[in-house]
Amino acid sequence: MDKKNKDVIGVIPDGDGGEKRKKKVKKSSVVIAVIVVILVFLGVIAAHFVLRYTKDLDIDDGIDDVTGQYSEDFLFRDEDNSQNAADMIAMQQNDNLNDLLADWYTNGGEHLTSKHVMNVLLIGLDTFDGVGSGNSDVMMIVSINNETKKITLCSLFRDSYTYFNTAYGPKTSKINAAYGNGGPKYLVDAVENNYKIKIDYYAAVDFTAFEKVIDEVGGVNLDVTQREANGIYDYANISVPVGENVLLNGEQALYFSRMRKIYSSGDIQRTENQRKVITALINKSKNLTLSQLDGVVKTLCSYVRTDCSVSKIITLGTTAILNKWYDFEIVSMEAPAEDARQPYTTHGDSVWIWVVDYPLAAQEVQNTLYGHTNIILDENRVKAFDVKSTR
Repeated sequence: MDKKNKDVIGVIPDGDGGEKRKKKVKKSSVVIAVIVVILVFLGVIAAHFVLRYTKDLDIDDGIDDVTGQYSEDFLFRDEDNSQNAADMIAMQQNDNLNDLLADWYTNGGEHLTSKHVMNVLLIGLDTFDGVGSGNSDVMMIVSINNETKKITLCSLFRDSYTYFNTAYGPKTSKINAAYGNGGPKYLVDAVENNYKIKIDYYAAVDFTAFEKVIDEVGGVNLDVTQREANGIYDYANISVPVGENVLLNGEQALYFSRMRKIYSSGDIQRTENQRKVITALINKSKNLTLSQLDGVVKTLCSYVRTDCSVSKIITLGTTAILNKWYDFEIVSMEAPAEDARQPYTTHGDSVWIWVVDYPLAAQEVQNTLYGHTNIILDENRVKAFDVKSTR
C-alpha cells in the first residue's frame, strides 16, 4: 500500500501576536483501531458492507519489495535529530547488549497462545518523502479475551531498542524501524518474538484514514485541557475546544493523538492519548447509523492494509455478535512498562531510546493479555540494564 504523509502549511502567530507566519507541519500518521471497530462493534452488518468494497481492501502477505530502498540512516528517520542517530550508533556498538537481545529473540521461549484470545496489531505508518513503506510511528495490540471478557489496548513504545529481522538480515534498532525494512510481516515477527505472544492479524493505516474515519462517525468526545489546546494551536494552527467531553473532528483528534512535547513524560502521555482516542472511537461506533457505517467501511477498505481475509472478517463479525464483544470491558496498558524500561541518552535529559528488559516486559504483557504467563524469570539473570552503555 503506497500511502504518503502530507505536509500542511499552517499559520501560527509570531511572538508578539502580530502578523502570522507560515509553518510547515508534518502530519505523522496515527494508527487507530479501524479493523477492530468493524469486527468488534459492528459485526455482521459491517461484514455486509465489507463485501461491497472488497475490491478496495489491501490484503497481502505483509512483505514489501524494498530493493534499492535501504540506506544506512534509514533506521534513524523520524522527527529525531542527528544526536539521536549518534546514540543509536553507540548502542549498536554494544555487543553485550545486542547479543543479549538477540538471544532472547531467538531462544527466549515459546509464544503464548490461547483459543480464548485474539490479538490484532494496529500499525500507524510514517512515510519519508514517499520512499519505501516508512517506519511504524504507532503500534498497538488490541487483544480480545473471550474468557475474561476484556479488550486490552496495549501501546508499544516506538523507541524501544530491539533485535529483529528485516529484509536485509537481523538488526538492532528502534522497534518502529522493523516495518520500514521489509513490511508488516517483519514488525509482527518483532512483536511476537520479543513479547512471546501470538499476533493473529495486523492492520496498517495512515493519518488519512484516521481523520476520515473520525469524521465519518461524527467526531469523538474527549477531555481537553487549555494547555493541550494551546499546544495543538502552537503546533498546527488548529483551534480545539476546551473542557470535559468536548467533540473533536478527525483533524483535531489526530493532533491530540500526536502531541508529546508539551508533556514532561513525552511519548508516554502521547500513547495514553492515543488509547483515549481509540476508546472514544469505539464508544462512538456502537451507535452508528447504517449510512455512517457504510461510509466508515468504504473509507477503511480504501486505506487499510491487512492480512485478515474478507471471509475471516465475516466470521469474526458473527463471533463478535455471539460473544457480545460490544459489552466487554476496555482496559489499557503500555509496553514495556515502567519497571521494564530505562532511558538511554548521551545528551541532557532528552529520552530518545528505551533499553528494555524484554523477559520482564514479555511476562507482564502475557499476564495482562492472557491472565497467565509461561515465562519464569531467573533472579540471577543478566538484564539489559546491566549491560547498557553508561556515561
